[in-house]
Amino acid sequence: MQRWATTGLGLTLGLLTVCAAIKGADAPVVTVPTPDELGQAAALVKKLGDPSYEARRDADKELQQMGRAAKKVLRDNLANGDPEVVRRCERLLTLATRTETELALDAFLQNKDDKLLLKLPTWGRFSEMAGKDEAARMLFVEMYSSEGALLEALDKDPKAFGPVFNTRCTQLQQILWTPWGTQGNIGLGQVVALLFAASDPRMTFDINSFYQMTNFLYPNNIQQAFKADAGSRRILTTFIEKRCDQNTLPQIMPLILTMEIKELVPVALKMAIAKETQAYNKSTAMLIVGKMGTKEDAAKLEPMLTDTTNLGAVMQGTVRLDAQLRDVALAAVIEANGQSPTDYGFPYLQANPNVAARGGYVAPSWYGFAKDADRTEALKKFRDWQGKQAKK
Repeated sequence: MQRWATTGLGLTLGLLTVCAAIKGADAPVVTVPTPDELGQAAALVKKLGDPSYEARRDADKELQQMGRAAKKVLRDNLANGDPEVVRRCERLLTLATRTETELALDAFLQNKDDKLLLKLPTWGRFSEMAGKDEAARMLFVEMYSSEGALLEALDKDPKAFGPVFNTRCTQLQQILWTPWGTQGNIGLGQVVALLFAASDPRMTFDINSFYQMTNFLYPNNIQQAFKADAGSRRILTTFIEKRCDQNTLPQIMPLILTMEIKELVPVALKMAIAKETQAYNKSTAMLIVGKMGTKEDAAKLEPMLTDTTNLGAVMQGTVRLDAQLRDVALAAVIEANGQSPTDYGFPYLQANPNVAARGGYVAPSWYGFAKDADRTEALKKFRDWQGKQAKK
């Protein structure tokens, strides 16, 4: 996992900076120090300016261990006449005012103990979706570091979260896109945080939010990150399972086909064989099964090899090619069996080999035939191949 080549110390320091946004949503617990604690903190702060490096180091460590109990004394000394004391007090005050979220994440980074993450209400749901291995835990930290304030807002008031979510999506859109093209980048942690929040059944989610979400899946760096990270793919799969319907499927399915998210094959197969799935969505789902599924998956598509539902047409020169659902089913079954549809007489693919060879999304209408005799011959050729494989 290349993005985790950073040392644990670097990630910890990063959290202190990035998690500053969380403070508005996750306020630190108020603690009242005892007189003894105040006296101890004051004595230690004086040592922060000691000529001895060891004395300064030890006082710094003890103040850090005191945590919030030293907060008042640290704040009072921000105007200290010793620049060294001021510098150390500023840093220690940042540590002392960390939220419970920041403390849990920081402690996890140092100790790699899952129990520390249990302090965060989102970890349970996240781990069920993405897993609990090292990569999933680090993805959780990246997600929380990037969008902690958003996730805290969801947990505080799920019913009022919709507008907060939409506002954050708009802000990230403005970072990512301008009228002149791409302006900047957003990270995997941010996209996963949005997907994770959007899949929460407690929040109100509308179709505009769905379209905003899918826009974040187009940048190449995000697509490559999903391909390299199994946990993020599982989060995306859950989002699609919970939020896709007949209206949004045409938007997301070609994108997932291009991204090659194999975790979505079971979802696509379910959509492909469901009677209520619209024909075009059904055909795209079948193509996903064909490109990323197994021959056992493809066997479940075979009942559709007789479905004559029309999917549209394309012109190949002066010849009209009409695509039917059975044509796409045949192409999917052929491909899932390790064969190329181009070898089975699909005219548009044969005339445009660059389209067939590039991988990714191919429109269902490109799988048509000029006449029934041609599709019958294609099916016969495949059945003959299957028969030979069975004998082997």
